[in-house]
Formats: sequence, structure tokens, C-alpha cells
Amino acid sequence: MSGANDPAAWALANRFRFQPPEGDELVPRRRVQRALRARRDGRVVVLTAGPGFGKTTALAIAAAEGRLDPDGEDVWLACVPADQEASSLLAGLAVAMGGEGAATVDDVLALVARRSPRRVGLLLDDVHVIPRASGGAEALSDLIERLPPHAGVAMAGRAEPPVALARLASQGRVVTVDESQLTLTPDELRDLGLEGAESSGGWPALVALARRAGRLSDYVWEEVVSALGPRDRDRLATLVALGRAEGWLLDELSGPEEDLALDQLPLVHRRGPELEAHSLWEERVDALDTPAGVDRRRVAALDALIGHGRPGAAVDVALRGVDGDHLDRALRAALTAFETPPAPALHAWREALAGRPASPAIALARGLAARDDDPASLVAIERFEAAADGFQAADDPVGETVARAQIIACAYSRGEPALALPQLPRLVELAPRDERASAIALLGQAAVTVTLGDPEGAREVLARVPADDLPTELRNVADYFDFAVATQLGHDACDVADRLSRLPRELPGATESFASSRIRAGRLDELRPLLDEEPPDGIGTRATHQWAVWRLAAAVLLGRPDVARRRWATAEATLPEAGNARFYAEIAQIALAAGDGSRQQVRAELDRVLEQHPM
Repeated sequence: MSGANDPAAWALANRFRFQPPEGDELVPRRRVQRALRARRDGRVVVLTAGPGFGKTTALAIAAAEGRLDPDGEDVWLACVPADQEASSLLAGLAVAMGGEGAATVDDVLALVARRSPRRVGLLLDDVHVIPRASGGAEALSDLIERLPPHAGVAMAGRAEPPVALARLASQGRVVTVDESQLTLTPDELRDLGLEGAESSGGWPALVALARRAGRLSDYVWEEVVSALGPRDRDRLATLVALGRAEGWLLDELSGPEEDLALDQLPLVHRRGPELEAHSLWEERVDALDTPAGVDRRRVAALDALIGHGRPGAAVDVALRGVDGDHLDRALRAALTAFETPPAPALHAWREALAGRPASPAIALARGLAARDDDPASLVAIERFEAAADGFQAADDPVGETVARAQIIACAYSRGEPALALPQLPRLVELAPRDERASAIALLGQAAVTVTLGDPEGAREVLARVPADDLPTELRNVADYFDFAVATQLGHDACDVADRLSRLPRELPGATESFASSRIRAGRLDELRPLLDEEPPDGIGTRATHQWAVWRLAAAVLLGRPDVARRRWATAEATLPEAGNARFYAEIAQIALAAGDGSRQQVRAELDRVLEQHPM
């Protein structure tokens, strides 16, 4: 770097790189400043948010407060694109601490060590300009890992910092601050004496403007929009209409970027591959497009997403406001692919669809959400029956096939084959028009025979299922019934259970299949890795209960009462109200009572329950 060996000259040329901003317009947020104090305790504080959220301000206030502490010292460095090179970043840190311009990680650590016993905080702004896997990122990772106990770091940027923090986070040494914490609360706005400033959404950049102007002016938005070129303005209009979108979709609908990356605009943030526009932009969408234009953009996005195999994202766009036909089209595409959307999406859609007339697609969506609550739900069956009848009336064999398959699944979960039997002849009728219907009819017949306790009959039916031509999800269902058949016949079902446990999204029953197969085969040691796991996020109450009771049983059989007590607390708190509650409750009660008998007795009781409940 030019001038790097002349610290005085380099510091003069880069004076704003080494000192925080000052002024009377800094907007404090007490909770953020409290979090930043952790830098003096040898921890790493990470501030991540889009432009205008006051990250630099928060670091500057921390530096100002730090100057009042006689036992501590802060070092300020505003990162620049050149810091992707380790030499630039390390030279900057060295100069900030009064050292030579050229430096290594060891040199910087030596400068930090000299300040002991004073506590040192490294305040690094704009770390998002340092790319991951760059020399600068590697040097920063090395430095953070090797900092002595009296030193810590606070980093601010528009994206997650380009350093590995997993190990430190596991030790409780990482503090994160995001947009929700950087946004000013209504109480903080009132404390600042800003009447009506709630329209700022608590965005610090607009709050700072309000403190200067005494009001919030729409001209801010007009100034931003008027400065954009035609294509960038069109891309922004598309993003605001959709709320969030990936770059490829914006390119397809509005063309590539012209002069400006949208995430450089106020209240536009990058979250992984997606850009997201703050809701404040939508309130001013009239500065970008007409209502009819917004609708056209949403419909075009819906078509593109369905065409690219992203129907779930198309539903999210449709729910922002398109007419019912387009919404039904998106829902049908998302729900008839035999790849059930994740549970959080189903429940979000059900909530968003509340109050809408029940078209066949909406009835199917509501049924799937109800089935996720309880696989044996009569409410779900009613929704699926309404969907099947509606799709049949609309001459939609694909939609009807999916709805009738869901009725069979609920009937199986209830252990009531009579509810499934009426669907089988209709599926046979649909077979010439939907190639999946004949396979579903066979799987439905297998479900009925398994429920009636006829494993040999079920095995004969499953042998007729055309395995090579099945969609993945139906192949998984066939494996599920293979497991039930093997269990009823008393065969080793571990291999099939392993296939179920490796599914990208677990079928209901896969958890208990793995655990029960090991219990029945006497392969208890294979259950040990399950004991110290924690329940996955977002799997729902019913799935959490299943997860807990089988680990409870395994913990008892493996002599781990500490784990058993924890899993019992989870199982008791999540006991389902319907469906297979009796089955799971029996498992839990047997395990809980293990203290009154030997493990052999517990296993005998578990075998008895599994014999009675072949699911």
C-alpha cells in the first residue's frame, strides 16, 4: 500500500478511517450500547443491518463512552475495500494503535498485548466490504481467535462478518445485534421529542433527519427515487411490489442492474440470496408505480416462480395481493407436486387465507395445515373431502388425486380403514388421467391391509407398486409401509427405518420407526447418539412429542435417568389432544414407570405396545 511505511503521512491521508464520527445528531439506543460493552469483556459483538440503521453511530457512541473509562481503550478502524488484502487490514489496525504501517497478525497482537492490563476494544466498521475467504478475512479470523483475554472486538456491517465465529459462539463469547435491536422503539422516539415519528418505522436514518428538520418529509423518498436510472427504478418497483426477491427474478422481470445495487438503498436489505424491501417502501409505492402496475408485476413474478419450480414462493407473492384465480393457481401448483411445503409455510398460509371463500386449492391448504397439527384430524379429512369434491367438479384430476391421497393418509393415522376404502375406486378411475393415481390406490390398499393386521396381504400389494416410476415422496410412503409390514411380521426393520430417517423432510412416523426398530432388534447402543440431541426448531407440537417419547424410552433402556427426566418434561408439555396420543402416552408411561421394574420388563412392555400399534 502506498505510504504504508510512513505512519504519519498515511494517517493524515486516511484520517476518517481511524476516528469515529462525532456530532449532536447521534441517536442512542441503550440496549445496543449495553451489548457493545461486552467488547471490553473479551467477547465479540456483531452488529448486522442494512444501511441507515445506525451501526456506525452505535460504534461511535461506544467509543465516546469508552473514553470515560480509565481502565479501557478502544481502537477504531473503518474498513475499506482494500482491506480484502491482509496487508491493508493489518496495516490499518497497526496505525490505529500507533504502530508501523506494515504489520502481521503477530505485530497487531503485540500492540494489543502492550496495553495490558487495560482492556482493549477493537471497533471495526463496514466489515461487509471484506469478502469471505479473502486474505483480509483470514487475517481477521486469525486475529480474533488469538486475542488475549483483556481484548475484544465489535464489528458492524451490512452482512454477517466474513469470519468463523461458531467456536466462540458455542462458548457464549459472541453477542449479536440485528435490525430489530437497532430500530428505535416508540418509547425512544417519544424520549427524543419526535411527535409523529412513528412513520419512520424507527429507522435511525429518518429519525436523524427528523431531528434536523423537525418533521419527516416525503421528499426523502422522492429524492432517492428521482436519483435512480430507469432500469434501477423499475427493479426497485418490482422489489417493492414483491416484498422480497432473488436477483435472478429481478433480472427476469426488470432487467439487470443499471448503475446501483439495490441493497445500497435505504431500507433495502440483503438476506442470503434475497433482497428485501422494508414495509415503509410499500407505503410509498405510488412514487414507483400505479396499483395496476403493481398487480402486473406480482402476476409476472408468480408465473416466473411457478415456471422455475418455486410454487411456494409464488404463493407468498400471491398473498401480497392478486385476484383469487391467480392465488388458486399458485396454491394448486404448490400443493399438488407431492412435495408437501414445510409446516411453517402451511401455517402461515392458513392464517393469511382466513376469511377467504374455500376454493378447492384453499380447502386443500387448510387440510394440510390441520393434518400437520394432527395426522388423524377429522377436520383435516373434512377439508380434504371438500377439496376432492371441488377438484372433481372442476375436472381437475391432479388436484383430486392429491386430495384423496390425503384422506387415505388421515384414515391410516386414525386406524379407520373404512374412511379410506371409498377413495380407492375413484383413484382407479382417475389413473388414466393422472399416472400417480394408480400407485396411490395401491398404497391406499396397502394402508388398509396394514391397519387390518394383514402384513402378508400388504406385502403382496406393495409388490405391485411401480417403484421405478414413483415420485420421491410416494417412494418414501412405500418405504414407510414396508417398515410397517416388516414390523408386523417380526422381521428386522432397521434397514427400512434407516431409509426413512435419511429423508430430506421426515415423514410422520420416521422418528419412532428408527427408535422402535432398534429397540425390537436389541441394537440399543445405536440409540445413544439420540440422547443428547435437542428437538429441531419449527417441527410442531405433535412432532416434538414424538421426538421426546422415543428418546425417553431410549434413555430408560440405556440407564440415563437424567435424560429421561428431561424428555418426560418435554413429552408431558406437548402431549397431543387427538390422533395417536394414546399410543405415545403409553410409551411415555411405560418409560416413566421404569423405576419400578427391570429394563427387561420395560422392553417387554414396549414390545407389547408396538405389537398392538403396528404404525
